[in-house]
Amino acid sequence: PHSGGSIPSARVVCGRRRFWILVFFCAQDLFDRTYYPAEGKMTGRPYAVFVSAGNDGTGAMSQIHRIAKGYTWKKVLEGHISRKAVSQSDLEACRELGATMAGGLSVGSF
Repeated sequence: PHSGGSIPSARVVCGRRRFWILVFFCAQDLFDRTYYPAEGKMTGRPYAVFVSAGNDGTGAMSQIHRIAKGYTWKKVLEGHISRKAVSQSDLEACRELGATMAGGLSVGSF
């Protein structure tokens, strides 16, 4: 565990798959357990989101943004929603999202 006043290397890319209820509860448990210990220590940290949804996915996306707002993270890239079956273009969009995030972090853009 980190004992300092800040969490120096924390950057976040969140992914959520609809209907994978166990992942949702595990993620919710993680956020519930880390919110107060992380409060004030991750302000302005960059984040991006991808969601795999059986239908619309905007609700899942907005839920993650609401959580990120509570942590005071900074959205640095538009997220991606994969609807119905995950396609090759969805996978490519997620790879690009991750690569853009990594590139931006490596040069200090975010």
